[in-house]
Amino acid sequence: MSVSVFGVSRQGVATRLAQRWSALVGGQAICLQSAAALHVSKRTLQSQKVHRCSVSGAQLGQQINNTNSVYSNPELYDRAFSLRDFAEEVDFLNTIFKSCVKTSPGSFLELGCGPARHTAQLQLRTQAKASALDNVPQMLEYARTVAEEAGASVRFMCEDMRSFTLQEPADMAFMLLGTFSHMLDNASALQCLRSIHAVLKPTGKLVLELSHPTDIFDGSLIQEDEWDDAENRPSGPGVPGELAIQYGSSGDEFDPIDQVIMRTVQIYEADNQRCMQRKLREVVPQRIYTYQEMDLLASMGGFKLAAAYGDMQIDLSIRAEDAARMVLVLERL
Repeated sequence: MSVSVFGVSRQGVATRLAQRWSALVGGQAICLQSAAALHVSKRTLQSQKVHRCSVSGAQLGQQINNTNSVYSNPELYDRAFSLRDFAEEVDFLNTIFKSCVKTSPGSFLELGCGPARHTAQLQLRTQAKASALDNVPQMLEYARTVAEEAGASVRFMCEDMRSFTLQEPADMAFMLLGTFSHMLDNASALQCLRSIHAVLKPTGKLVLELSHPTDIFDGSLIQEDEWDDAENRPSGPGVPGELAIQYGSSGDEFDPIDQVIMRTVQIYEADNQRCMQRKLREVVPQRIYTYQEMDLLASMGGFKLAAAYGDMQIDLSIRAEDAARMVLVLERL
């Protein structure tokens, strides 16, 4: 399977993103010809900013029609994000998990789990009690199939990540792929953090994967991302089954007060005649969080910010030149 991903990133991490696709909003223009052969597109990134928004991010979020949501198309979603390095990322999660488990085998929870491939692989690696939460029934049904095919034992929950309970407290929780950015205001963010705090053991930890702060302050996350042709769609032919994914489009709204960006997501697929046909177009509201905001929200939610990484790698500092993400580890107080 081939996937082309278009987005925007700060120039300093272009090489790293070409080496390892992060599959998150705000990636450099990357064409993945195969899982082993990657190259950065030579097209010129546009420097124009998206439009400022005249209403609040919360109001915009309520206006979105999710009848054709990427989250309601689990197989397409899974294909689009299939080139993440799950083994490496599960290594990272397992390292954090082992640091907070006092009695084996331990337990963990993934929030906004999607297809739950991280959960399935971590459960097989640790034999821990695994729970995975999402609020989209279609996605959870798909995730159950993924877990069953992998031989993983996972308890799935269809609940709101801002208000939920667990049968037993967990040693660790994690939210990947910018899931926490769906908390569009401080009240929702605190409600989510406090719900997680309530289901963690006293030594529990929470892992959050978010956009890197540099991408926020240099404006990369609010730059438009255009394909070359007039209709703003992939101009070249594709191999049948190939996906092309675009994050961001001209006219995307950004609320400078609420820090919510209305990111246009489009997915195209090459048909048997090698023509790129649009499979989905959706506008996804996402709140942009800074490190200092997360530090304050964590303390208000009953956590302390214990560590920050530049990706899901223990040896990569958030200050490193090739840091691609902001991965935070919060410890329960």
